[in-house]
Amino acid sequence: MNINSIVNSWLQHKGMIRKSGSGADPILPFLMLDAMYSILQKDLRPLDNKREMKLALKRWVASYTSFNRDFFASFSPEQRDEVIDIMDDFQAFIGNDILVAKVAVMNELKQYGLTFEQQKVVAACMVCHVLTQTADIAWEAVYKNRWGEDKRNPYIKGILKHSWDWMNIYFGKITNAYVNPNDSEPICKAMSVLCNRMVKFLDKLEAA
Repeated sequence: MNINSIVNSWLQHKGMIRKSGSGADPILPFLMLDAMYSILQKDLRPLDNKREMKLALKRWVASYTSFNRDFFASFSPEQRDEVIDIMDDFQAFIGNDILVAKVAVMNELKQYGLTFEQQKVVAACMVCHVLTQTADIAWEAVYKNRWGEDKRNPYIKGILKHSWDWMNIYFGKITNAYVNPNDSEPICKAMSVLCNRMVKFLDKLEAA
């Protein structure tokens, strides 16, 4: 597998030119959001979403679907298969770190009297939001600073907005508490480890 070939296909599709260097970093936001979507599908979509939540979830999924469709449109069928394999490898690589991050959030939520199932839902949504925030930061770092793209990705902005809307509606229905994950050292540490692990996957990918 030639990761540079995949990266170049995507950049050419978007009318961008590789200015210097090489590497897999341009596809990192897509890997992060693929992992986010897997959590959404497993932990959030099966819930009995009421009207407001259902609308927020629909918009959240629509933003991701547009983002993902735009990405895959640049590849040949063979390259698409390779990208899917990379996404699967990425999720396997960070799977344990995602679990640790979820547990850190759930431990923080115990003090608010939430049920175990409620803790699982909020933790999943918070991890989804962190993955999306990190993808947004990675997009700006890669495309704005290195590749010359001068704006944020509108689909990522939509994912951020609608994921936050969904979590606020759900959390507001189960508690009046205000939880700021940035105030928790264990959560910050777990999220930091997760982010570092995602970057390490690029080193593994480039060395393959």
